[in-house]
Amino acid sequence: MANLARRRRSGISGYAGMGKVQVTDAEFRQRAGELIEAGRTLYARGMVPATSGNFSARLSCGQLAITVSGSHKGRLGDAPCG
Repeated sequence: MANLARRRRSGISGYAGMGKVQVTDAEFRQRAGELIEAGRTLYARGMVPATSGNFSARLSCGQLAITVSGSHKGRLGDAPCG
């Protein structure tokens, strides 16, 4: 739970759903970086509202990396998880 809380500060969080599965921090960081870049690019082009909706990416184990509700899509960050 502490890891998830730290990830939320960056504007990106993880969701495990049902069952016990693990995702590597490297994979999570990769997907989070892609979501950050997508948010910045789409916001700069006027294609998404700043704080409405969420972006998400499915990880190889079936978990999701998802932007936190209300986070500004043009200002997502990649704060350290550890």
